[in-house]
Amino acid sequence: VYTAANPVSEASAADGDNIFVHTITFGTGANQSDMQAVAEAGNGNHYHAPDAAALGDVFTQIAGSIAILTE
Repeated sequence: VYTAANPVSEASAADGDNIFVHTITFGTGANQSDMQAVAEAGNGNHYHAPDAAALGDVFTQIAGSIAILTE
């Protein structure tokens, strides 16, 4: 149940502003399908980390995908 705006709509709006939305689920009870939909709407990727070690790997992957802007 969402308590604010629909996250898929919000991710789509962010994509319209050239903002990528990545999602991460953690553990066994995570709703991966909803988070996949949010990531797709935000032109991002969805990652699932079943444990803490995998979560660190996910953050490393995301960090490696971010372009560094310089003047």
